[in-house]
Amino acid sequence: ITDTTTSTTYLLGAGSISAPNGISIGTFSVSPATQNLTVPLAITGDVRATGINSGANYTGLAATGNVSFSGNLVTSNGGSLAVTAMGNTSVGGYVSTVNAAGHSGSVLLTGSSVQVLGSTSALNAGASIDSSNPNGTGNAGQISVVGFAGGTNIGTWTSPTTVVGGNVYSYASGLVGEERNSAGNVFLFAY
Repeated sequence: ITDTTTSTTYLLGAGSISAPNGISIGTFSVSPATQNLTVPLAITGDVRATGINSGANYTGLAATGNVSFSGNLVTSNGGSLAVTAMGNTSVGGYVSTVNAAGHSGSVLLTGSSVQVLGSTSALNAGASIDSSNPNGTGNAGQISVVGFAGGTNIGTWTSPTTVVGGNVYSYASGLVGEERNSAGNVFLFAY
C-alpha cells in the first residue's frame, strides 16, 4: 500500500488489517493494471474512503463493519469490482466498470443494506451502476447488489416517483469477430 500524502510504501502481511476504531483512506487503487489480484483488502472494522479508481483486473474490499465511499467507484481496463461489508455499504457517487477496449468488468456490492446514491451522464444518462459495453469491444459485466438484512437503494429518491440516477446498465452492442457481444446479468436483492 502506498500513502500518496507521504509517498511511503507499506508491505501488507497475510490476513486482515485490524481497525477497531475504523479506518479512513483516500482513493483506493490497485496497480499495476497487469497484475491479477485475487483477494480483497480485508479490514476488521469500519472503512471510510473517498472512492475507488483502479485499472487492475480485480479490486476488492471486505470489512467486518460498515463501508462508506463519499465518491465514485470506477475501474477501467475491464477490471471487476467487489465491495463486501457485514455492516452497511454506502456509495455517495456512482459505480462504473465500463471498458472502452475489451470486456467490461463485473460489480459485486453486498452489505446488510446497500445504497448507491450518485449518477453519471458520461455514457448512459442517470447511470448509478454501469457495467455496459456500448462501444462493441466486448461483453458487458455482471452486476450483483445484495442487501441481506435491509434495503437496497439505487439513486437518490426525493419522492416515490422522483429520482436522480437510479439506472442500472449492463448491455453490450456490436460483435467481436463473428461472435455477438453479450449483455451481463443483473441481480438486485434486498431482504
